[in-house]
Amino acid sequence: MNRNISSIETIVSGILNHEIQGINEIPKELNSNRQVLLASRKAGLREIHSYGYDVLSNTFFVREVWQEKVGKNLRKTNHTLIFTKFPSYYDYLEGHIYKNGCYYKWSLNESFIILNGIRKDWIKWTPKGNTYKEVFPISYLNNKNAYDEIEKNKKGRKQILNKIYECESSAELFRLLCGRNSIVDNYIDAEFYLWNYISKKGKDAENVVLGFLGNNIRFNEAREALGELYGYKDVINGYMAFWNDEYSESRTEQFKTRMSELQAENLEQKKYRAFDPKIHFFYERTEFWSSSKKEFSTYIYYDSLNDFLKALNNDVSGCDFRYYRGVIKTDNLKYDRNTIFPVNDLSQLNRYVHSEFDPDHKCFNVYVEWKNEYKVVFDYKTSFEFFFEYAAFLNYDLSNSNLQYCSTLINIPDSEGIEWGNAIVPQIVMDKLNIAETSDVCSDFVKKESYTFPELIEKEIESNSFVGEHDYDLMLLNSGEDRINANRIYYISDIHLMDKRAYTEATSRSAIQFFIKITVKRMLESIINLSVRHTTGRSILLIGGDVASDIVVFRMFVEELRNQINDSGLAYKVIFILGNHELWEFANKDISDIISCYRDILSEYHMYLLHNEIMYFEGNTIKYIREEDISVSRKNIITTETRCADLILFGGIGFAGYNRKFNANNNIYMKTLNYEQELKETIKFENLYRNVCEIFSDRHRNIIVFTHMPLYDWSKKKEYNDSFVYISGHTHRNYFYDDGITRRYEDNQIGYANEAVSFKYILMNNYYDYFDDYPDDYYEITREEYIDFYRGKNLDINFNRPFKTLYMLKKQGYYCFIIRNNANDLLLLNGGSYKKLKQSKKIEYYYDRMMDVINYIQHPLLEYSKFQHSISNEIKRIGGNGKIHGAIIDIDGGGYGWSGVPHNHLYVNPLDGTITPYYAPKNIVEKYVYTSVPALLYNKCPELYSNYKKLISTEKDGIILRESEEGVMIPPTLEKSTIIYQLSRELNKMQKIENNILTTWVENDEVTSVFHIEAKD
Repeated sequence: MNRNISSIETIVSGILNHEIQGINEIPKELNSNRQVLLASRKAGLREIHSYGYDVLSNTFFVREVWQEKVGKNLRKTNHTLIFTKFPSYYDYLEGHIYKNGCYYKWSLNESFIILNGIRKDWIKWTPKGNTYKEVFPISYLNNKNAYDEIEKNKKGRKQILNKIYECESSAELFRLLCGRNSIVDNYIDAEFYLWNYISKKGKDAENVVLGFLGNNIRFNEAREALGELYGYKDVINGYMAFWNDEYSESRTEQFKTRMSELQAENLEQKKYRAFDPKIHFFYERTEFWSSSKKEFSTYIYYDSLNDFLKALNNDVSGCDFRYYRGVIKTDNLKYDRNTIFPVNDLSQLNRYVHSEFDPDHKCFNVYVEWKNEYKVVFDYKTSFEFFFEYAAFLNYDLSNSNLQYCSTLINIPDSEGIEWGNAIVPQIVMDKLNIAETSDVCSDFVKKESYTFPELIEKEIESNSFVGEHDYDLMLLNSGEDRINANRIYYISDIHLMDKRAYTEATSRSAIQFFIKITVKRMLESIINLSVRHTTGRSILLIGGDVASDIVVFRMFVEELRNQINDSGLAYKVIFILGNHELWEFANKDISDIISCYRDILSEYHMYLLHNEIMYFEGNTIKYIREEDISVSRKNIITTETRCADLILFGGIGFAGYNRKFNANNNIYMKTLNYEQELKETIKFENLYRNVCEIFSDRHRNIIVFTHMPLYDWSKKKEYNDSFVYISGHTHRNYFYDDGITRRYEDNQIGYANEAVSFKYILMNNYYDYFDDYPDDYYEITREEYIDFYRGKNLDINFNRPFKTLYMLKKQGYYCFIIRNNANDLLLLNGGSYKKLKQSKKIEYYYDRMMDVINYIQHPLLEYSKFQHSISNEIKRIGGNGKIHGAIIDIDGGGYGWSGVPHNHLYVNPLDGTITPYYAPKNIVEKYVYTSVPALLYNKCPELYSNYKKLISTEKDGIILRESEEGVMIPPTLEKSTIIYQLSRELNKMQKIENNILTTWVENDEVTSVFHIEAKD
């Protein structure tokens, strides 16, 4: 239907005839038209759910469920409409305001009732619905019929398992689990049966399992676990055997790479044992964790309690039986405080109810927990948009609720029917409603007066406009470098918790804790989505001092930060430095004792303190070089220690001994340091910094100088090292400078007055150059050094072949690796593969000609590579993958928030720059070529197509982000030539030069022949 039609009659007709199937297909300006509204209700595009009055905002609301059309699909979405005037609300509902309405504490006078014709006796003042006393797990424990039904289904599962155990081939297993006549109901069930088959058959079924997973793109978690189940080397070789020419080469390479990554991770195992209430099997889940996240899990199932206990040798420590209805005798069992035994009666547990108002999402949250002596056994969380439903759920008992941020409570006319016992509410509300003071008063050591410096407040005001969102990541990544796997460095400084209005107005310790909870929540919300969606590299949080001037408040902040990070499921490395405020309450204490105190607190919560030392990342391990070891005389030792470091930090407070206007004489440390002591600490830090500069002078590494005070406060020389990135705070004057040479990030200082607390970030590549400090020449190196070099480049390598000598050639930042075999031939290495060199000359011949070959190869590739990266970036902008390999760019598949094998690609012809979009669902032979990129997206990637349509509405000059004259409905053509893959493989070798590695060698005009491969099919 033509979406530009604005005729009301035509729109109404389209709705009633079901030509218009979604509210979003109706022009916005006509959505509220009465005829259109009535037609939408009649056709089911709008369904009224509930309505009523909200006392806090003094408005009326209507909740509706809308039907919307997204692509070819229909979906239901919830919407709340707000009416500030009763007549418009009444008209919208056509006078039907009584049946499903609730008007809690709506103050009506007689004249209003008469004027609007309201039937007061029909009005419902309280809502229907369950209270916290009737929700899960009460409903679960009381539903015996549902439990018995699952027990019946369990018998059927055991019969299916017996059939599956008889499988002796991967084809037979595939037929039972995935075929058209599969005996299982769904994919989740199929996973359950597969894990049972794996654990039952053990090593004997290795070939069957490898064949099954090698020819099946589903069951990714089981595929990832293969190395741990059967051994990584055997799996890589065995898995490859099940692939043939019909299947995509990229899938085998992707699997080999993934197995190598997992093998190198040194995965930590965490076991979880429980009874599954959905299928009534006992199970043991083993989670395999890298330092940053859970990679995969394996499962072993048991159909009876006796089998489960036997497998555990009667040790049920940490086991979870909470949903099991049977009896477990504890006489011969070993258990601990983490064991949860069956719960058949909730009277065995204590119930706790806590609620709060969330100011960010404008809702009321309720948490109900049922605890035994040691831990939470059941919990339940729910949220409410309006006060009336929140209060009703709690039976109008708001005791211990934290409503500190709900200022609109002032609009409640009275407290009749509400129990406020120990609730935390704004003081103005307490005064109006005569609410008694809470017994949870602030203790003196928590609620202390703070002190602000007028000089800094003035600077805050001057720089206020600078505080905001930014994205500086391209400043620290070179063109074409990997944004996906880069280190994402989040930073913030000068939070000053104790100077925020919510802290100063807090009347209880609970109020302070809630304020800190909200602050941390806002901080993490600003980054969690970025961490999940946009990077698989390391995420690091840098917190740059002046969090709080009270160590108790500091600890509360650290504890809350750790709890919320754990709840997020993400593995952030958190690094603190101290500011001058952290020293305030330690008058006459030695600085080393103060540092130790804070270090102990952070260590307790698995966080790190950086003070007058070097911290570096080697893989997933953090290592220190302490203050006493940072000397120029140890340069060679430190260079060796950090050779495999992909990120190095140096920092600490820094101090301000060289700042003549704002230093210890201004009481910036209170009574902890005088100026003489401050100057001593400043000189000490400056000398360490000079040593760091000298130690890393000839190395180009990712080095961050992270200090509370800026460089000019602690260094006589005001020059910035071009190889370093500087992050600092203290001044409260946000400043940013990055011209690609000098890099200063002083732009996320929150300050006293600013209530908006969020991280900013930079991206830094996580590469290191193992031979960075080697002068240009050729060297004999070891196998281990060669492998370490490739790992430093984040390139996969499997190098086990024998050799006589391994040479590393280095010239002008480029590398070439050549081995001499036992037959005295020279072989050019490309990762783990090799190619025999035609000229069996001395190694000097290749070293002397190295740059000639690189320049010869790069000349035709530079513009082509630039063109490819532009296309890749446009794919990423619409939410796609964008991975480049050879002449091919992946649209979907692993990486950049995608998972699985890529099926949709772009082939970029290096001869003429034409772009061919194609879909390859099975192998490298069978490809379906589309006439345009939009046609491929429309048919195979509808979400990306939707993003594409949004972007081209505002952008017209992209390579693929522009309007296409081709129709999206034109069917694709089948193309079976493999010429593009032959060409792409050769290009892929040449593109290694982008990693500064020469992996192909040309004599004379060999490079041009790459672009003229004749098709063989």
